[in-house]
Parts: sequence; structure tokens; C-alpha cells
Amino acid sequence: MKDTAIVGKPVEIGLRLIDSWPGASNRIGRLTVWSLMMAALIFQYWDAVSVFNDLDNLMDNFSVTITETLFFVKLIIVYKNRRYVNEVLKHMSEDWNSVKSVEEWTVMTEHAKLSRIFYIWALGLYVGTVVLFLPVVINHYNAADINDRKFVLPSEYPFQSKVSPVYEVLCCVQFLQAVLTAAGNALTESLLVTLVLHAGSRLVLLRKDISRFSDISRTVDDRRKILLAGNVLVANHRRVIEFSDKIEDLFSYISLVQVLSSTLIICTIGFMFITSISSTKNILTLMKFGLFILGELWETLAYCLAGEYLSNQSQSISQAVYECPWYKMQPRDSKMLMMIMIRAQKPLRITAGKFIFLSLDNFTDILKTSLSYISVLRAIY
Repeated sequence: MKDTAIVGKPVEIGLRLIDSWPGASNRIGRLTVWSLMMAALIFQYWDAVSVFNDLDNLMDNFSVTITETLFFVKLIIVYKNRRYVNEVLKHMSEDWNSVKSVEEWTVMTEHAKLSRIFYIWALGLYVGTVVLFLPVVINHYNAADINDRKFVLPSEYPFQSKVSPVYEVLCCVQFLQAVLTAAGNALTESLLVTLVLHAGSRLVLLRKDISRFSDISRTVDDRRKILLAGNVLVANHRRVIEFSDKIEDLFSYISLVQVLSSTLIICTIGFMFITSISSTKNILTLMKFGLFILGELWETLAYCLAGEYLSNQSQSISQAVYECPWYKMQPRDSKMLMMIMIRAQKPLRITAGKFIFLSLDNFTDILKTSLSYISVLRAIY
């Protein structure tokens, strides 16, 4: 099966654009994206410095600028880890090519469809957030003083940037940059979810293999067939573990920057959202930051939920071994299941920098910390 069919065409296009697709080189595309992002971030941080003493405008800037910076860092990490991208795609391709039954195909296809649905939802949410930045820009377009005009992304330029047609050109470029960031974030999350769901599908099939091995052990007298079934079972379990380790290698540091920055981003967006609620004249800003904070919460939740799902699915192997009629099997066969059960008690996990497990508990901690910081900002403001 082609790698495109495994991860979806949008993910392939994104990985090709940033020069991270296996067997393809696109240095021009990668350098172009990196250059555009760096140039844009310089002017956004310049704006942050210029409004440093204005907490309201500073939080408005940070909510966007930190998000853009996070995306840029993710791009660099994915490129640096492109070897792991190649390994996981090769592993998935081998799994798909080794499918031998309709049951296997059905389980894996259902999980693959879920990853496609996730990408469409994430992309729609993030692009929808970007679109809601436009009403604020349009609302200030005909301001009496052109200096009151708003950019799509808060920026400060070393030239007269709010006169026509320079202003319109910059707004179009910024909008495209924001859409690129939205699509890029959806890309990295979709890749993670695709890999985790694939691992989940293999674990579902492994549970079925455990049940079949139990039946073979109790009904077949040929020891060679029993040993062969047992060896295949152990090999499939080890293969899932190896695949999980590759996911960890690819996303460990991406998850780290996501977890570390998400608290600050949620804090700044939450502050702007609460400020908008208290202002009866700021409905457009309320809509903008309302969907913005929803998107950021979803982004963080996606990482934590993926880690939680993988952990739960891996631990279910122990339960599957316990629930099969192992007590009716030959002792030497049940020992094989015992080894699988012992290994499965150590759950497969995705970590943030090798020291924080991605889980729903971690997501709750991020929310608590963010709310605490918002309370401090509100007290200062």
C-alpha cells in the first residue's frame, strides 16, 4: 500500500512542503516556509516590544505570536526527526501489506477513517478561527485615522504599513500565513493521531489473536502449530511495542514544546476572552477569542487524548490475557501468555520530553495552571 493511502493526501502534501516526506527532497519549499515564518515573527515580536506597557495589547499579541512560534518550532523538530517519519511510515506500510483477512482490513480501515475525520475537524476548527480574525480587521478598515487599522496578526513594521495598498497586501500575506499555521498544526496533530490509531488497531487485533491462540492451544494437538501461533502472537506484540517507541521518538519533543507553551497560550487567550466578555462593545473580539481558545484547548487535548488512548489500549492486553480461558491450556502454553501479560502491564506511553506522560490528567493540570495565571493577570489588570 502506498504511504499516501496510509496517512492521507493532505498529510503527504504537508510533509512534502516542509521537506520531511520519505524519499523526496524539497529544500526550496522548506527554506521558503522557514524564511516567511521567521520574517513574520520578527515583526510580531517587534510589536510585542512596542506595546509592552499595555497589558491588553500585549496579551493580544502574545496569544497569536506564541502560537506562531510554537508552530515554527514544530516544523523544525519534524524536519530534524524526518528519519523517524520514514520509519513509522515504513512500519505502517508493512502492516498494511501483511493483512491476511477481512477482519484485519476492517479494523485497520475503521481506525484509518477516524484519523481522516480528525484532520477534517481540526483543520476546519483552526481555519475557522483564522477567518474570525477578519471581522476585526474589516471593522477598523475605514477608521478616521489609518493608524487605528488592525492587522490580521499584531505586527510592527519599519515603514508606513497602514497606507493603501501596502496595508491590504500585508493583510493578505498575514492571512495566508495564519492559514498556513492552522493547516500545519492540523497536520502535526493528524500525523500523531494517525500513528496512535494505527497502533490501537494493531492492539485490537492482538487481543483477537490472544483469543485465537487460546482456542488453538485447547483444540489442536500439533505442537508445531501451537508454537507457530504463539511465536506469531509474541512477534506481533513486540512489533506494536517497537512502533510505539518510534512514535515516542518522533513526538516526544513536539509534545514537550506543546505542553510547555500551551499553559501560556491558554492563559493569554483566556485573558483576552474574559476581557472581551466584560466589554459590551467588543462582540467581534469575543467571537474571535472564543473560537481561538476552543482551538487551543482542542490542540492540547488532542496530544493528551492520544497519549491516554495508547496507554489504555496497551493495558487492555493484560485484561484480554486474563479473560481468555488460560486455565484450560497446557502450562507451557499459558506461560507464553503470562510473559505477554507481564510486558503489557507496563503501558505504552507518549511523553513530553521523556518526563511527562501525555494523559487526560496532564490536560487537567494544564487547565488548572492556566486558570491560576489568568486570575493573577486579572488581579493586575
